[in-house]
Amino acid sequence: MKNKRLGSLALAICLAGATGCVNSPTPSPTADHSGLTLKLIPSITTLRLGQETSVRLAIYGPGIDHIVAGTEGVPDMYSIPPDAQGFVHAFTFEPKREGDFTLGPYTITFNGQKLTSNVIHLQVLPDWDGKFGPVYHVDKTKIALGEEFQLVLETWLKPTAPPQKNFSLRRDAGFTIPMNGGGGGSFRINSTYHYDRQVWTIIPDQAGVFKITGDIFQNFPAGEVPPDLSVEVTPAAPSR
Repeated sequence: MKNKRLGSLALAICLAGATGCVNSPTPSPTADHSGLTLKLIPSITTLRLGQETSVRLAIYGPGIDHIVAGTEGVPDMYSIPPDAQGFVHAFTFEPKREGDFTLGPYTITFNGQKLTSNVIHLQVLPDWDGKFGPVYHVDKTKIALGEEFQLVLETWLKPTAPPQKNFSLRRDAGFTIPMNGGGGGSFRINSTYHYDRQVWTIIPDQAGVFKITGDIFQNFPAGEVPPDLSVEVTPAAPSR
């Protein structure tokens, strides 16, 4: 496993205003720093050997200043919507083996408050097997109601084939797509193949078996082989 720029994570924490650091953004003197959370957010949770993904570390809560991309003395950081009341540092995860990886929890101290991040799990699949066409997969097969999973569509095409069409999910198919969770993708082109990946974050609306077929897509192309996957959604645990 190789974490590019992981060493700069300490710099990001200092820039966040952690105890004992300098040149950190100064929150409003009247800010209330109770209820802050530290969150680890992967862009994708399933990738293939030879691929990489970005992971964001963010502090959310009242009184957190908005950091603008390109601010002097704030390298490798970029802005998120001001109303999200947080800021982000990104590092790159590039695995060197197949299997499951766990990142976190990370702990920092911000203005005297100890913050501990969540844990994320990343699954690394084998490299491409040389077969052309689409492959659908999910990062989880069982979740609780209110939790999310990622649906991934990977497509390998011959260099002479027409470009892959972008797929869109229906908005009335029994699930919710959170902000920035719909259809983000990437592509790779070389002399051997064209590769395209689309990723959707899905939150089912009810407990039961959530089926992933061509019906959840808008205008699924005729002649294409639809997915045939399912995710078990268990009832949410009762709140105490």
